[in-house]
Amino acid sequence: MSKPKKVMAMYVNWTPKLRRYIINQWKLGITPVSEIARNRGVPRRTIYYLIQRYKRYGYDGLEPKPNGRKKESLNPKFIQLIDDEWHKHKCGSHKMWLRLRSMSFNVSERKIQEVFNEKGFKTNRRDRPSQIKFVKYERQKPNELWHTDWAECPFTKQHIIAFIDDCSRVLIHAEYFAQATAENSILAFKNAIARFGKPEAVLTDNGTQFTPARGDKGTFTLFCEEQGIKHILGRVHHPQTNGKIERWFGTYKQEYDERFSCLNDFIDYYNKERLHQGIGYLIPLEKYKSAKLLI
Repeated sequence: MSKPKKVMAMYVNWTPKLRRYIINQWKLGITPVSEIARNRGVPRRTIYYLIQRYKRYGYDGLEPKPNGRKKESLNPKFIQLIDDEWHKHKCGSHKMWLRLRSMSFNVSERKIQEVFNEKGFKTNRRDRPSQIKFVKYERQKPNELWHTDWAECPFTKQHIIAFIDDCSRVLIHAEYFAQATAENSILAFKNAIARFGKPEAVLTDNGTQFTPARGDKGTFTLFCEEQGIKHILGRVHHPQTNGKIERWFGTYKQEYDERFSCLNDFIDYYNKERLHQGIGYLIPLEKYKSAKLLI
């Protein structure tokens, strides 16, 4: 049986006068419904639907209902809340919905998107090759594995090294250096350990900051051995192995803005406030602490 919307669409172009004429024909009881339908070139169910509308609502029911629901006006306080939260976090509508839900606000993501559209709020999204899928892995406990790498900071034009925990995605430590060297890698690693303790292992790429191009073990590997930390080298020409730290660098380059006065401000925000999609929209430091309790 066809849905009412489809049936109603068959006579939506009929004039009010024609609809009334058809109902009057039916009320007289002279012309059968089948003949009325044949004369109008429509199925009988269309005429029956028109009759049903008349019985229920009278002649007013013969007019087709407008499509869609009436748009409700948004509460100014709600709009201000979204405005404040967006300027604080600059996230998409889904993350905003999760944030408001954690604050006991029961509101749909659609309503949030309406405010985004009204305010012109947009978030930066990196292009990702959708045709390539990689197997995700994740350690079960904090400090079981850290990832580290170097990158060029687009804001200071210095080199930045960062360490991230594989399990919780806590950004363990990051700092700037004029040069990306093995000595500075070790210095930054010591500072990271001073903050969160020693990891069981650390994963790096094959850059000269972590391993010599040729020959024996480098100073970074020797330092790891002295500390009882396993040094894992990623596959050559396979950056996805160290993808978690690469993702953090991307987030840093995209989201570091006027909200933050320094690198440490951004790290605090990333660890303590920002919802992380890779760990089910949890906050990294909260996951770090909760996972620690399970050990």
